[in-house]
Amino acid sequence: MGIVDIANVKLPFFSAIAAGFKEMVLTTGYIFMLIINLFVALFTAGNVSESVAGPVKIFNVTGDALKMGWGYLVQFAALLSINVALVNILPFPALDGGRAILILLEGIFRRRVIKEDFENLLHTIGFVILIGLIAIITFKEIIALL
Repeated sequence: MGIVDIANVKLPFFSAIAAGFKEMVLTTGYIFMLIINLFVALFTAGNVSESVAGPVKIFNVTGDALKMGWGYLVQFAALLSINVALVNILPFPALDGGRAILILLEGIFRRRVIKEDFENLLHTIGFVILIGLIAIITFKEIIALL
């Protein structure tokens, strides 16, 4: 982990909005690439990066951000929201992205591409996998605290 210089910069109102939007776009792109790299590593190397955070780490980092000030807490909350949104649009069963792919295919073929029961099964399996992944990450975080 490195050291980053941080400075508070005062900008005029509209310049601050433009700078904030630019920072949001850059951060979203960076997070998207991290998520892609996470899944590539998960399926090729079979392990999850230590930088992946579950509920325990998120709680700790939230406390650290609050100690640094409200601005940092708000920025961290925004990063969490972006993360959740980007993960949610991934084409994985049980996530909105998985459902969107099926809707897109139905629009292309103008009919249902898989039976509703099978779709429900796919989403259930996807949900179980996601809950399992969250449980594993949380377990590792708790063990690391002990």
